[in-house]
Amino acid sequence: MDKTSEVNKEVEWWAGKGGDAYMDRCAIDPATLLLRRKTWEDQFRIKDKGINVHRVLEIGPGPGLNLLAIHDLSPDWELVGVEPNETARKRLKTTCPFATILDGHAGDLSALKSADFDFVFTAGVLIHIEPSKLKAAMSEIARVSRFHVFAVEYFAPKCEPIEYHGEVRLWRNNFGKLYRDLDLKEPWLNGHGFWSDLDGFDNCVWWDLWKNR
Repeated sequence: MDKTSEVNKEVEWWAGKGGDAYMDRCAIDPATLLLRRKTWEDQFRIKDKGINVHRVLEIGPGPGLNLLAIHDLSPDWELVGVEPNETARKRLKTTCPFATILDGHAGDLSALKSADFDFVFTAGVLIHIEPSKLKAAMSEIARVSRFHVFAVEYFAPKCEPIEYHGEVRLWRNNFGKLYRDLDLKEPWLNGHGFWSDLDGFDNCVWWDLWKNR
Protein backbone atom coordinates (compact mmCIF):
# COMPACT_ATOMS: atom_id res chain seq x y z
CA MET A 1 0.00 0.00 0.00
CA ASP A 2 1.46 3.40 -0.94
CA LYS A 3 1.44 6.43 1.34
CA THR A 4 -1.30 8.22 -0.61
CA SER A 5 -3.66 5.27 -0.19
CA GLU A 6 -2.89 5.25 3.53
CA VAL A 7 -3.85 8.90 3.87
CA ASN A 8 -7.03 8.49 1.86
CA LYS A 9 -8.15 5.48 3.87
CA GLU A 10 -7.65 7.24 7.20
CA VAL A 11 -9.43 10.40 6.06
CA GLU A 12 -12.17 8.38 4.38
CA TRP A 13 -12.86 6.55 7.64
CA TRP A 14 -13.51 9.83 9.43
CA ALA A 15 -15.36 11.31 6.47
CA GLY A 16 -17.53 8.18 6.33
CA LYS A 17 -18.60 5.53 8.82
CA GLY A 18 -16.17 6.46 11.59
CA GLY A 19 -17.22 10.10 11.60
CA ASP A 20 -20.91 9.21 11.26
CA ALA A 21 -20.69 6.89 14.28
CA TYR A 22 -18.91 9.60 16.26
CA MET A 23 -21.64 12.11 15.45
CA ASP A 24 -24.29 9.57 16.52
CA ARG A 25 -22.60 9.41 19.93
CA CYS A 26 -22.29 13.17 20.30
CA ALA A 27 -24.86 15.76 21.25
CA ILE A 28 -24.70 19.35 22.44
CA ASP A 29 -24.96 18.93 26.19
CA PRO A 30 -25.95 22.28 27.80
CA ALA A 31 -23.93 21.61 30.96
CA THR A 32 -20.77 20.84 28.97
CA LEU A 33 -21.35 23.88 26.78
CA LEU A 34 -21.47 26.11 29.87
CA LEU A 35 -18.20 24.64 31.14
CA ARG A 36 -16.47 25.10 27.81
CA ARG A 37 -17.71 28.67 27.53
CA LYS A 38 -16.12 29.47 30.89
CA THR A 39 -12.92 27.63 29.91
CA TRP A 40 -12.56 29.53 26.63
CA GLU A 41 -13.42 32.80 28.35
CA ASP A 42 -10.56 32.27 30.79
CA GLN A 43 -8.24 31.35 27.94
CA PHE A 44 -9.01 34.32 25.72
CA ARG A 45 -8.85 36.73 28.65
CA ILE A 46 -5.09 36.11 28.74
CA LYS A 47 -3.81 38.54 26.14
CA ASP A 48 -0.15 38.36 25.16
CA LYS A 49 1.84 41.11 23.48
CA GLY A 50 -1.30 43.08 22.64
CA ILE A 51 -2.49 40.68 19.93
CA ASN A 52 -6.26 40.64 19.52
CA VAL A 53 -8.15 37.67 18.13
CA HIS A 54 -10.78 38.27 15.45
CA ARG A 55 -10.56 35.35 13.00
CA VAL A 56 -10.66 31.83 14.47
CA LEU A 57 -10.34 28.48 12.68
CA GLU A 58 -11.17 25.12 14.22
CA ILE A 59 -9.96 21.99 12.45
CA GLY A 60 -12.48 19.17 13.00
CA PRO A 61 -15.26 20.88 14.98
CA GLY A 62 -17.48 17.77 15.02
CA PRO A 63 -20.77 18.65 16.75
CA GLY A 64 -19.64 22.26 17.29
CA LEU A 65 -19.31 22.66 21.07
CA ASN A 66 -16.22 24.85 20.80
CA LEU A 67 -17.62 27.03 18.03
CA LEU A 68 -20.81 27.57 20.03
CA ALA A 69 -18.91 28.43 23.20
CA ILE A 70 -16.57 30.87 21.46
CA HIS A 71 -19.41 32.52 19.55
CA ASP A 72 -21.32 33.04 22.80
CA LEU A 73 -18.29 34.88 24.16
CA SER A 74 -17.49 36.98 21.09
CA PRO A 75 -20.32 37.03 18.53
CA ASP A 76 -18.45 39.56 16.39
CA TRP A 77 -15.52 37.21 15.73
CA GLU A 78 -15.35 35.42 12.39
CA LEU A 79 -15.45 31.66 13.01
CA VAL A 80 -14.55 29.00 10.44
CA GLY A 81 -14.62 25.22 10.77
CA VAL A 82 -12.93 22.67 8.50
CA GLU A 83 -14.67 19.30 8.81
CA PRO A 84 -14.25 16.13 6.68
CA ASN A 85 -17.53 14.47 7.69
CA GLU A 86 -20.66 15.41 5.73
CA THR A 87 -23.03 14.48 8.57
CA ALA A 88 -21.13 16.84 10.87
CA ARG A 89 -21.07 19.62 8.27
CA LYS A 90 -24.83 19.43 7.81
CA ARG A 91 -25.43 19.53 11.55
CA LEU A 92 -22.98 22.40 12.02
CA LYS A 93 -24.78 24.50 9.45
CA THR A 94 -27.89 24.19 11.62
CA THR A 95 -26.36 24.45 15.09
CA CYS A 96 -23.65 27.00 14.17
CA PRO A 97 -25.20 29.18 11.42
CA PHE A 98 -22.84 32.01 12.40
CA ALA A 99 -19.78 29.97 11.29
CA THR A 100 -18.43 29.21 7.85
CA ILE A 101 -18.14 25.42 7.52
CA LEU A 102 -15.78 24.01 4.90
CA ASP A 103 -15.14 20.49 3.64
CA GLY A 104 -11.58 19.47 4.39
CA HIS A 105 -9.13 17.99 6.87
CA ALA A 106 -5.92 18.90 8.68
CA GLY A 107 -3.67 17.29 6.09
CA ASP A 108 -4.97 19.47 3.26
CA LEU A 109 -5.88 23.09 3.96
CA SER A 110 -4.84 24.22 0.49
CA ALA A 111 -8.14 26.10 0.05
CA LEU A 112 -7.08 28.46 2.86
CA LYS A 113 -4.56 31.26 2.56
CA SER A 114 -1.38 31.33 4.59
CA ALA A 115 -1.46 33.39 7.81
CA ASP A 116 -5.18 34.06 7.33
CA PHE A 117 -6.36 33.40 10.92
CA ASP A 118 -5.39 34.87 14.27
CA PHE A 119 -6.09 31.68 16.21
CA VAL A 120 -6.10 28.15 14.73
CA PHE A 121 -6.87 25.17 16.93
CA THR A 122 -7.67 21.49 17.23
CA ALA A 123 -9.43 19.70 20.08
CA GLY A 124 -9.05 15.93 19.95
CA VAL A 125 -8.04 15.87 16.29
CA LEU A 126 -4.25 15.51 16.14
CA ILE A 127 -4.57 12.29 18.15
CA HIS A 128 -6.40 10.68 15.23
CA ILE A 129 -3.85 11.51 12.52
CA GLU A 130 -1.65 8.58 11.49
CA PRO A 131 1.86 9.31 12.86
CA SER A 132 3.67 9.30 9.52
CA LYS A 133 1.26 12.03 8.34
CA LEU A 134 1.23 14.10 11.50
CA LYS A 135 4.10 16.49 10.72
CA ALA A 136 2.59 17.46 7.37
CA ALA A 137 -0.80 18.08 8.96
CA MET A 138 0.68 20.18 11.77
CA SER A 139 2.66 22.17 9.21
CA GLU A 140 -0.56 22.94 7.34
CA ILE A 141 -2.25 24.05 10.56
CA ALA A 142 0.69 26.32 11.38
CA ARG A 143 0.75 27.71 7.83
CA VAL A 144 -2.75 29.16 7.99
CA SER A 145 -2.19 30.88 11.38
CA ARG A 146 -0.80 34.39 11.79
CA PHE A 147 -0.26 34.23 15.53
CA HIS A 148 -1.67 31.43 17.70
CA VAL A 149 -1.58 27.69 17.12
CA PHE A 150 -3.57 26.01 19.88
CA ALA A 151 -3.95 22.28 20.55
CA VAL A 152 -6.12 20.43 23.09
CA GLU A 153 -5.11 16.78 22.89
CA TYR A 154 -4.36 13.63 24.90
CA PHE A 155 -0.76 13.72 26.08
CA ALA A 156 2.03 11.14 26.18
CA PRO A 157 5.79 11.83 26.41
CA LYS A 158 6.21 10.12 23.03
CA CYS A 159 3.94 8.58 20.41
CA GLU A 160 1.66 6.01 22.05
CA PRO A 161 -0.89 4.05 19.99
CA ILE A 162 -4.27 3.43 21.63
CA GLU A 163 -7.08 1.18 20.46
CA TYR A 164 -10.12 3.25 19.48
CA HIS A 165 -13.40 1.39 18.93
CA GLY A 166 -11.68 -1.85 17.96
CA GLU A 167 -8.82 -0.44 15.89
CA VAL A 168 -5.71 1.64 16.46
CA ARG A 169 -6.88 5.05 15.31
CA LEU A 170 -5.66 7.13 18.23
CA TRP A 171 -2.08 8.15 19.03
CA ARG A 172 -1.28 10.19 22.12
CA ASN A 173 1.82 12.34 21.85
CA ASN A 174 3.73 15.41 23.03
CA PHE A 175 2.10 17.71 20.50
CA GLY A 176 3.56 20.87 22.00
CA LYS A 177 7.08 19.59 21.39
CA LEU A 178 6.16 18.50 17.87
CA TYR A 179 4.84 21.98 17.10
CA ARG A 180 7.97 23.59 18.52
CA ASP A 181 10.01 21.39 16.21
CA LEU A 182 8.17 23.17 13.36
CA ASP A 183 9.79 26.47 14.47
CA LEU A 184 7.03 27.63 16.78
CA LYS A 185 7.59 28.91 20.28
CA GLU A 186 5.39 28.99 23.34
CA PRO A 187 4.31 32.45 24.45
CA TRP A 188 5.76 33.11 27.86
CA LEU A 189 2.34 33.90 29.37
CA ASN A 190 -0.08 31.34 27.89
CA GLY A 191 2.17 28.27 27.73
CA HIS A 192 0.34 25.02 28.40
CA GLY A 193 -2.02 23.50 30.94
CA PHE A 194 -4.52 20.78 31.72
CA TRP A 195 -8.28 20.70 31.13
CA SER A 196 -10.46 18.05 32.81
CA ASP A 197 -14.17 17.28 32.89
CA LEU A 198 -14.47 20.26 35.24
CA ASP A 199 -13.47 22.39 32.25
CA GLY A 200 -15.75 20.59 29.80
CA PHE A 201 -12.95 18.46 28.32
CA ASP A 202 -11.74 14.88 28.73
CA ASN A 203 -8.44 15.16 30.66
CA CYS A 204 -6.45 16.85 27.92
CA VAL A 205 -3.30 18.93 27.82
CA TRP A 206 -3.51 22.25 25.98
CA TRP A 207 -0.66 24.12 24.33
CA ASP A 208 -0.88 27.73 23.13
CA LEU A 209 2.02 28.31 20.78
CA TRP A 210 3.21 31.55 19.23
CA LYS A 211 4.16 31.39 15.60
CA ASN A 212 7.61 32.77 14.80
CA ARG A 213 7.52 35.68 12.39
